[in-house]
Amino acid sequence: MAGLAQSTISRIEAGRSLGMERSLQALEALGASTRHRSVEYVPPNGIQAGNSFPERPPGRGVKHPSRTGPLREARTTTHERVSRPAGLRPHIERAFTQKTVTIDFAGFSGETLHGVLQEPLDLVREGRMSPQSIRIRILVPDLSNPIGLPVRADTGEDDPQVRARMRRIMRRHTQGVEDVVRELEHLGIVPEACVEIRVYRSVPMFKVYIINGKEVFFGYYPVKENIILLGHEKTEIHDLMGRDSTLFRYIEDGNPLSIDSQYVNQTKMWFTSIWDFFSKEPSE
Repeated sequence: MAGLAQSTISRIEAGRSLGMERSLQALEALGASTRHRSVEYVPPNGIQAGNSFPERPPGRGVKHPSRTGPLREARTTTHERVSRPAGLRPHIERAFTQKTVTIDFAGFSGETLHGVLQEPLDLVREGRMSPQSIRIRILVPDLSNPIGLPVRADTGEDDPQVRARMRRIMRRHTQGVEDVVRELEHLGIVPEACVEIRVYRSVPMFKVYIINGKEVFFGYYPVKENIILLGHEKTEIHDLMGRDSTLFRYIEDGNPLSIDSQYVNQTKMWFTSIWDFFSKEPSE
């Protein structure tokens, strides 16, 4: 009986050892599968600090901050690639080092797009960058009719004067981009350069930039109270605040099954579908 008991104990211990070994192998495989998905943080100043994990505020994300290794890394591979609009600038500038430049933008007024394009377009004009083709497509809301936002804060209703003001702002920035890019072609600096602007009947609750078909920046528009001047009168409205948007960055990485590649491809498909089937040239 003693021999049988000892044999049973030995088998149990062997089973435990084998189970632990398999668990360790599974953890090593998990670590190997997640290590290639590094998390990139682009700080507000636009200077890239390399592939590293940003500090997390206490009590958010990982429940066990002291735990390290593959399990913690796997939990933190959700998208933390973020930047403020200033962080978008170096990526736009880098796009202009290519021979062919394409930028697709969907958003509200195009103000941020206009701002980040000014410096690279100046560099092209000065001959310090020499793309052979520039194509920019801009998709913005049709403000000729009520679309839901912006609205007056006191009534929650559409105000034609508010829409007219936003339409002037939108036209100033989108046409500003169009004028500068087309001038580059007119002066013979860039052989092919065009800007296309289309409008669609919807409230843009997010902004998206597709850069050279390989890189996507995406951010939501928070809705906030804003005080504007209508004539000489201060008016409070509920407005889409693009300057407060946090942008998430996704990169086509060559792996069609990766989250980044799928996100880039789906974003391009969404943009093309709206552009082809649900938008039109803006009326004067």
